[in-house]
Amino acid sequence: MIIEFIELRVYLLILIVSSVITGILALYVWLKRTSINTPSLFGLLMAISLWSFGATLEILANTIEVKSFFNFIVYTGIVSIPVFLFVFTIEFTQNFKRYKKYINRTLWIIPLTSLLFLATNRFHGLFYEVSGLSPRLWGDLYFVEYGVWWWVHTAYSYTLILSSIFLLVRMVFLCSPIQRGVIKMLLLSALIPLVTNMVYIFGVRPMGFVDITPVGFMFTGVIFFWAIYKKNFFRVKPIALNTLFDSLPEGIIVVNLKEEIVDINVSAALLLRLTGSNPLGQRVKDVIPYFFDFSNSKAFNKIHFINYGNFYLEIEHSVIAGEKGGVLGYMVRIKDVTQRTMEGKKLKAATQRLELASHAAGLDAWENDLITGTRVGGVKVYLELGYTKEEIPDSMYGIYQLIHPDDLSDVIKTLEEHFEGESTVYSKDFRIRDKKGEYQWVANYARVVERDSAGKPLRLVGITQNINQRKLVEDRIRRQNEDLIRVNAEKDKFFSIIAHDLKGPFQGFIGLTELMSGSIDEMDKDELQSIIRTLNITAKNLYELLDNLLNWAVVKRGHKKFDPQKLHLALLFDDVREIVDHMADQKGILLTSSIPTGLNVLADKESLRTIFRNLVSNAIKFTPSGGSVTLKAYANDKGYVVVSVADTGIGMPDQIKKNLFSISTKVSRPGTNNEPSTGLGLILCKELVEKHGGTIWVESHEGQGSTIYFTVPAAN
Repeated sequence: MIIEFIELRVYLLILIVSSVITGILALYVWLKRTSINTPSLFGLLMAISLWSFGATLEILANTIEVKSFFNFIVYTGIVSIPVFLFVFTIEFTQNFKRYKKYINRTLWIIPLTSLLFLATNRFHGLFYEVSGLSPRLWGDLYFVEYGVWWWVHTAYSYTLILSSIFLLVRMVFLCSPIQRGVIKMLLLSALIPLVTNMVYIFGVRPMGFVDITPVGFMFTGVIFFWAIYKKNFFRVKPIALNTLFDSLPEGIIVVNLKEEIVDINVSAALLLRLTGSNPLGQRVKDVIPYFFDFSNSKAFNKIHFINYGNFYLEIEHSVIAGEKGGVLGYMVRIKDVTQRTMEGKKLKAATQRLELASHAAGLDAWENDLITGTRVGGVKVYLELGYTKEEIPDSMYGIYQLIHPDDLSDVIKTLEEHFEGESTVYSKDFRIRDKKGEYQWVANYARVVERDSAGKPLRLVGITQNINQRKLVEDRIRRQNEDLIRVNAEKDKFFSIIAHDLKGPFQGFIGLTELMSGSIDEMDKDELQSIIRTLNITAKNLYELLDNLLNWAVVKRGHKKFDPQKLHLALLFDDVREIVDHMADQKGILLTSSIPTGLNVLADKESLRTIFRNLVSNAIKFTPSGGSVTLKAYANDKGYVVVSVADTGIGMPDQIKKNLFSISTKVSRPGTNNEPSTGLGLILCKELVEKHGGTIWVESHEGQGSTIYFTVPAAN
């Protein structure tokens, strides 16, 4: 009796220790669930703890009702352990995806049915045919006789446990030597509860009732926990590694030394159309449509291409070496390169078309390394410029030396703006020096195609095209357009003068003559003199206008005789002064000349007289009575004589100054005594001055008078 009592206490202590240890481990697994997702291990440990805990309380209970309740607790753990053990094993042995749908649907049907039959056993006796209490010296023992469903439950549980053992045995032969030791420990831990439970079922029971199966499962749980958390095995080998293995876009096949397939990922199975069969254990040469001799070490780590039906595959073989340098097996990498191959063919065809089009369009491709400054390509344009291949610059700096100085700063600025991302494409036309030292126009189009992590440009790719002929044509068209605009403006000006400026004076002239012819007998002498003076002024204005029109027309047609000769400038103005003195005297204007007597020019006499007459008469016209007009001249250091005609008149606003010598804009206005003005005289002066190679300009401020300058070549 004392020995049985001691044995009972030892057994209870073992059950309590088993319950506490597995419960603590289960709690630890639960707290670490975010770092390692192993719910099956948590369930396994909790089920073992529940079995041990329930068995302890069942023995200590005093009534059959309480013992039946804790017996139900015990079987909650018993029916759950095989399921969690099987789930854990298939996760561990990389078979979870294969059996996942069956696990979710059917694995818990029999365990849950067993618990239902146990809870309702008094109505049908399917789980226990007989149950009751057996008196012992230390208390009552709960005894049962098993029913039909209990044997169904037991057979199902053994099936799951044996399946788990089978998967672990299989993995021992498929894994690497590094993994094999840990897997053998797991296999041993799975066998321990199987043996202890079989011993119990066949009647070998200490004290006639003791079941040490929960203690055996405790060792299973502890060893599984050790494999996961101490060896870090479940974290990488094989679950995380298997997830990575199956998620790789490239196909991977692992081959043993017998050249048999021991593992294959999803991508490889899809690429080789093996989704309907299991290639594990088959020789690799029977699966891959390409024979590879693994004994030929020279062929390893080389890429081979095969045409697999309508697909192109890239295959590479490599050795799997052990930690001590030995060969453990081989790995075959398979990649679908169909799209890349087809795109390569299309790219090749497109490249050929682009090269043909570039050649036809005169485009010259190049590439600049912006770190080293080196340049590749861009030969064709420079050969056309007369340079030899050896003379063609091989850097951006060398290209800069050939760019026209007036264009260089703008080229660099535009390029830097592109580097800063202110434009998607760099585009610039500029002039570049050819072998003869002359400049020709080229067009550059480029784009940055590579930048570093900080956005700094690394590589510039572009094309250059010789556009010199195009630029010459554009320049010729531009000049022709400018000539057309100018000719049209001159034509409009000419017709405007004829229609208005010439017609107006004639109408006044006709009106006065009609007045005289109708009432001359009634007019006194003073009236006649007034009309005659008006007629005289009108006639002079008409003559001046006609003279300017004729001179201008002759100049524009290129028919005016141009005979430059040495002329004494002061004497030439004295001839003109006889014409303009009368105009100055009539308005009371002082006309003076400070032209040096020894100053000679090289000019056409009639043209220079016309210039003097128009400029002086124009100054008198816009100077009020009592003012003055002054002529000066001097020789500059550029071989020209500068002549100025200054007045103290009404001056000019900026708008008139801007368009004073332009025929396209009307700037004429009446003089201070309402003298008529067409503006044609100044335009004629500009034509004649430029005919001499000189220039003409004006300085004036409104209300402060004006000074017109012009230059003609000096006689020396």
